[in-house]
Amino acid sequence: MRKRAFTLLEILITTVLLVVGVMAVVKAITDATSIDSSVEGRAVALALAQEKIETVRNTAFGSIVSVARAPVTGFDGYVYEVTVTPAVDLKQIGVKVFWSFKGVEQHIDLSTLSTNPIPG
Repeated sequence: MRKRAFTLLEILITTVLLVVGVMAVVKAITDATSIDSSVEGRAVALALAQEKIETVRNTAFGSIVSVARAPVTGFDGYVYEVTVTPAVDLKQIGVKVFWSFKGVEQHIDLSTLSTNPIPG
């Protein structure tokens, strides 16, 4: 009975398939890590925007004012902006939080309304 051995061509094909498979797995892991970083940045920005909205909503109606871009204390790379659009006994408040991901500026927008508890 004759033993069958692998040919050089079979070994080369197997090696190429393994390398392609490993490269695909490495690419998938790299993409997943990048997506995870993007989601983390968005989650932090959303939490900061919600916190700023709550801070503004707990401010006396007459003291609610717009704020130009300012860094978020304790969060390097995050900047916020508050815009206030007044109307009679009502203010529309918009909060934007900006950050950079892969060199591209990203932002989250939240808005709310605040009414004057003492109309007049």
